[in-house]
Amino acid sequence: MAPCLNRMWCASSAVIVLASVSAGAQNLEHAPTALPGRAPFPQMTYDEDNCFLANPALGTEPLDRLKFIPFAGTNAYYYLSFGAFIRERVEYFSDPNWGSGPPGSAYLMQRYLIHADLHLGERFRVFTELGSSLEDWRTGGPRSGLDRDTLDLHQAFMDLGLWQGDRSSLTLRAGRQEMAFGSGTLISTRDGRNIRVTFDGFRLTLLANEWTIDAFAVRQTKNKPGIFDDEPNSDLGLWGGCAKEQTRRVKDK
Repeated sequence: MAPCLNRMWCASSAVIVLASVSAGAQNLEHAPTALPGRAPFPQMTYDEDNCFLANPALGTEPLDRLKFIPFAGTNAYYYLSFGAFIRERVEYFSDPNWGSGPPGSAYLMQRYLIHADLHLGERFRVFTELGSSLEDWRTGGPRSGLDRDTLDLHQAFMDLGLWQGDRSSLTLRAGRQEMAFGSGTLISTRDGRNIRVTFDGFRLTLLANEWTIDAFAVRQTKNKPGIFDDEPNSDLGLWGGCAKEQTRRVKDK
């Protein structure tokens, strides 16, 4: 199976995929004045932008003090943000192996994520996220690499703004990160499973007017069931590029 996967990943490196906008570059592009209030929860936890909380009048929720902690006076681009995500899901399969194996069962899938997001100006950011994925009561136990990862560093990356203009920017992201492009057939978070997919490597994002262009070189993270034991998978390497045209909100000058 590994050779087939290797060929698939290598072949994909030459393909340009329609992609979503890079979150790190989005954060460099947005300003508090451009965000009048709360946005819906994004697909990626690192896409959550709490700059609007620089206006104390908009902090109406009990935990808003943890979502935006300024530490450079009136400069809204110097702040620390904390967040958490919890998913509890019950699954049931009556005959998962079509009569050839043990009977099915109802079981509980749990996912817990907690993150810290540090911004030091408009050009530098550090994002870290711990993840725990647990499974209980499944007949046959947890599926390897899909159901159980007791505790691990789910994401840890640095964003460095290399260049920024009025309607464009160039950002380098380095570290462990989630990625999702296009329909998610090739590169996605695998949200349907209990453990979300991450990648270790580098991603360069160019925002130019209505275009978002990404170039990346990464390895998929190998999920293990223990504590802080995940590592880059040497059998699943990927490099390539992706682009998408869309309307973006640009900060006011």
